[in-house]
Amino acid sequence: MKIFKVIALLCTIMASVVNAETLKFPKAGFSIDALDSPPNQLGVTPLQMFLPPVSGFAANISVQIQPYGGTLDAYLTLTKAQFTQVGWMVLSEAQNEDELVLEYEGDFQGLSLRWYARAVKAEGLVYLITATDTQASFEQNKDVLMETVNSFALN
Repeated sequence: MKIFKVIALLCTIMASVVNAETLKFPKAGFSIDALDSPPNQLGVTPLQMFLPPVSGFAANISVQIQPYGGTLDAYLTLTKAQFTQVGWMVLSEAQNEDELVLEYEGDFQGLSLRWYARAVKAEGLVYLITATDTQASFEQNKDVLMETVNSFALN
């Protein structure tokens, strides 16, 4: 009986390793299994990635999953209202049936920042993929940040 339990445990471990998605970072020289969980009513930020810091700020990309039952038009209206409240300015916007793309800038915690974001709506959720950089460094990092944000795809 004890051997059966050990074999079952080993099979479970092997199955979880085989099924784990691996994130690969060849330029940084490592890979790591993804820490994956389903979104809940509070939302979740399953991924954050950073470039090396420049002048005390690291350009970054985050993926947030937000529960949202409204339309994408309503999401855009809410987002713009929030931007107005904090004094941020929308530089460009594009929208189709299930996706919104925004570029905007403003001050946050004493820094002049610029953002590029995609909001992808699917089944009561919004996947918000956002690149953030300082206004001074955005043009230098723009291509890699935008390419990474644009590489997001739903399964």
